[in-house]
Amino acid sequence: MRSTGKLAAESDRLRARVEALERLAAESRLAEATRREAEAQGHRAAEPSEAVVAELEALTEVAQAAAEAKDPAAVVTSVEQTLARAFGARMVRVRLADEDLDGLAGRVLERQVPLRTSTYVETCRREGVAPSASPPTEPHALLAPLLAGGQRVGVVEVWRRTRPFSAADERFVTTLGGLLALALRALSPSAR
Repeated sequence: MRSTGKLAAESDRLRARVEALERLAAESRLAEATRREAEAQGHRAAEPSEAVVAELEALTEVAQAAAEAKDPAAVVTSVEQTLARAFGARMVRVRLADEDLDGLAGRVLERQVPLRTSTYVETCRREGVAPSASPPTEPHALLAPLLAGGQRVGVVEVWRRTRPFSAADERFVTTLGGLLALALRALSPSAR
């Protein structure tokens, strides 16, 4: 027979998964309701842009990985691959709070606010942190905290060469990071 503590932890873990899936479902319902309203008013709904389609596909992939995974590493790998594809990024890294988060990653987790930069070394200087011993070669970076229920889970970093990240990119990565944080918290050994 399971102890009450283990049952409560398992309940919390499942609740976190359900919250992540409900969040994705709510976003899908809102988009569908907006489309139907536009059609009811005689407006032809505009086709979603490639970026919107890619974002929805990425959110769906992460939600599915979170629902099916039993291992946090599998969810992290799925998110890294999804973000690399969505942004054409050569480097995507999820760093957990229990790692030594130095430099900008530590600052982002401390402040719980995303950060975009196209001048890594200058941003490190301005933030008062030392650059990584082996900084990425891509000039454009987006770092977002992974937060779940007020708990600091980690930081996701996306680096690319071609163009700076936009505010829309930041919102997307922050949203996806929230789903990832919920999944990681639900799958963490301490939550079981």
